[in-house]
Amino acid sequence: MKGFRGEGTTFRAAKVGLIALTAALDLTACALPGLWGRGGFFEGGNVIPGWALVSGFPCFCQLAWPAIAGLVVSGRWLWQGRNGRAFLLAAASVVPVAGWLALQQPGRLELRAGYYVWLSAHVLWAVGVGGLWGLDRSRGVPHAEADPFAPE
Repeated sequence: MKGFRGEGTTFRAAKVGLIALTAALDLTACALPGLWGRGGFFEGGNVIPGWALVSGFPCFCQLAWPAIAGLVVSGRWLWQGRNGRAFLLAAASVVPVAGWLALQQPGRLELRAGYYVWLSAHVLWAVGVGGLWGLDRSRGVPHAEADPFAPE
C-alpha cells in the first residue's frame, strides 16, 4: 500500500516509532527531577520537577514553548513529506532546550536527570527526522509527484 509521495508501510512505521520514542522520553522526563536551584526564586534550594520543564511552567516557558512548537510543526511537516524543513526545525528546537547547559552553575543551578532525558528526547527527534530525510532522499522518490489526497 502506497501513501504520500510513494512511501510504504515501513517508512510510515519508522515515523510512528520515532514519535513513540520521543513521547516516551518526554513522559519519562516528566516523572524525574528536572533541576535543583538555590538563589533568586529558589531561595531554600528547591528541586523543580521535570514536568515543569517539559510543560513550560511559567518561569520555564522561554525554554519549553519554542521547543514544543518546533516538535509539533516539524512532526506535521514530516507527515506532509517536507522532510528537509522538518529536519531543520527539529534541529532548531534543540537550541532552546540545550541553552540551559550554559546556565548550569554548581551550588546554584544544577541540572538533574529529567532535564537530560528531556534534552535527549529533542536530540533523538532531530537525529531521527534527519535520518528519515536522508533515507527519503536516498530512495530517489521524486518530490514533484502529485499528492493523490490533496484537495483540488
